[in-house]
Amino acid sequence: MKLKTFAVVLIMCIISFMSPIEAAEFEMVSYSAHVKLQWLAASGIPEAQMYLKYLEKPNFFNKGNLPDFERVEKVNSLFQEINYSAANNFIKSNGYKNVFDVASSYSPRVIESVKNGDRYVVAELAAVAEIADKLAKKSLDAGYYDKFSYEVALVEDEDAMTELAAKFEGKVCIVENGRMVYLTKERADKMFKNVRKILESKGGCMITTDLLLKEYFSDTAAAVYDEKNAGVLFDETKKMYEKVLDDNLTVEHFQSEDQITSY
Repeated sequence: MKLKTFAVVLIMCIISFMSPIEAAEFEMVSYSAHVKLQWLAASGIPEAQMYLKYLEKPNFFNKGNLPDFERVEKVNSLFQEINYSAANNFIKSNGYKNVFDVASSYSPRVIESVKNGDRYVVAELAAVAEIADKLAKKSLDAGYYDKFSYEVALVEDEDAMTELAAKFEGKVCIVENGRMVYLTKERADKMFKNVRKILESKGGCMITTDLLLKEYFSDTAAAVYDEKNAGVLFDETKKMYEKVLDDNLTVEHFQSEDQITSY
């Protein structure tokens, strides 16, 4: 049985006991969290490589089951590394000590964050939150455990997001990369309404690449393989996620930075 087929069968066995909505959410976040960690580890981030080792699961993709694997891996690894490192550098250089990671997948950002003295809180779905919490605790000394928490919450849930924001004292940096592509416009509106409410109350900022995801990803691909290949690599990456998810990703909520500013 091929690796990808095995992974899909395993996921379907687990989600068969859930409601249709819960099952879809589980499949999406579990799959994408693992794949994003695979790309981040391939970029050379030591913490991501450690997480991938602790996860003790075979990678979803390799040369045998993904056409154009080498180019897809190189571009996705660079894209994930840029997102991860740029956010970490911004948080640190701007003096943020409260980090609210929204739908962080298996990001090892918590390690650098708490070692820098930050308060770190994640809002995630249960399928990922439990595993991510275990990965963090396996990677950090027990003395850091009270500096972070993984909470089960939907980013569209106003009450849940407000409750989690109350864990912070002072301005907060909200990081969101990758959640919006799974949301309808209506659900995305609710998420950003909650973010705005938190920032109006606490002060701070939001970091995200989701608003112009296609443009940012294509720029990354063009830097590696020129503009002629950028569109092809974006389409291949999009299809890669959609094939297992059996659903379409929403990557073009906005067409320009002017639209985003107005929004």
